[in-house]
Amino acid sequence: MAEGGAWPQARWNDALHVWSDKKLASRSWQSIAPVLARAPEEVLSRLAHSLGRWLTAVAKGLEGDDQLFFATIRRVLALDVPDAPQSDEPITLAINHPMGHVTEALIFWWFRQSPSDDQGLPEQLKSMLTELCQFPGERLRHGRVLLASHLVALFRGDPVWTRQHLLPWFDWKRSQAEARAVWSGYLWTPRVDRPLMDALKPYFPATASHYDDLGKFREQYASLLTFVALDKGDAFTTEELRDRTGLLPPDGLHAAARTLRQSLEAAGEQRGEYWNNRVVPYIRTTWPSRASCKTAEIAEEFARLCIAAGEHFGVAVKELRNWLKPIRWPSAVVRLLAESGRCEDQPEPALDLLSAVVGGSTQWAPRELRKCLDGIKSGLPGWSADDRFRKLDEDARKREG
Repeated sequence: MAEGGAWPQARWNDALHVWSDKKLASRSWQSIAPVLARAPEEVLSRLAHSLGRWLTAVAKGLEGDDQLFFATIRRVLALDVPDAPQSDEPITLAINHPMGHVTEALIFWWFRQSPSDDQGLPEQLKSMLTELCQFPGERLRHGRVLLASHLVALFRGDPVWTRQHLLPWFDWKRSQAEARAVWSGYLWTPRVDRPLMDALKPYFPATASHYDDLGKFREQYASLLTFVALDKGDAFTTEELRDRTGLLPPDGLHAAARTLRQSLEAAGEQRGEYWNNRVVPYIRTTWPSRASCKTAEIAEEFARLCIAAGEHFGVAVKELRNWLKPIRWPSAVVRLLAESGRCEDQPEPALDLLSAVVGGSTQWAPRELRKCLDGIKSGLPGWSADDRFRKLDEDARKREG
């Protein structure tokens, strides 16, 4: 039918969808690629979405004519396919657009070459990626979003090209729409790479001022900012990181506190060292001191951070006591405290933490509160005369009664 000039769109879309299966992609490429190479431009425009997805599947296991593969990609790149009006999120638009599909196909092809650090991009690939980075506008922007999602790999493989062509799009002063798109791509699956952060220095701190522009990826920025502050190297000063962290709204600070707690939990046997050398300096030099930071959500993360500090639990409670306040659902914190053994070996700070987070708006005492109180009894002389203990004991009795 193709040789006769007939290109039934529905049939081709169905076929390309089926041939995108990993078991059929390579086999179909051998037979179908030469046929599609002769397809008129208007046919490719109608098939652009299914063709792009097929090329992405083919790239993962391509065997055969790379030149035909690149020629087909180049034809798709030249098409002017409108966006589907389903979203204003850069990632959603990019991964559902033919420009995003073929960009992914190019990256997958590159990964199959087993690239190494500083090897440089192959010339044919480099020319296409450079084309994606040459001009502003929505059509090429979809490709840049997908390139930004592989930013670490591209920077490690060819730092010179990445600095020259891709990183300038992260500059909010150049274009807010373009910067929002590539930052969303990078923050989709962010990774901290110190040389890359050094290269992003002109643009990374300024992104805190555009926090709301990042949409659903804004908390990833807050987490990334926290990781950088915990291991800042020489790229950023403490003052820069403190000022930018201070610009975060409450939900961003909650994400930062969660990142801080998760980082400590992930330190394993090195928790004590991580607490002393990373967490404490961060709290004292970077975390903002304004009253608006004292939310119940942040208090819960800091309570869990204290428990994660292990043998430094008492020191942690003292360090973070000013940030602790009643939380509405303290069951998770109380359960972690009961399981940690801190009530028995460090009863005073355990009682202090419990009295801070249980109560207030809490409507029902946590189930494990009695276990915590029993542990505190075993190690704290004078517990019966302590007003904090008596109040918590009363709450526990109400639950039990």
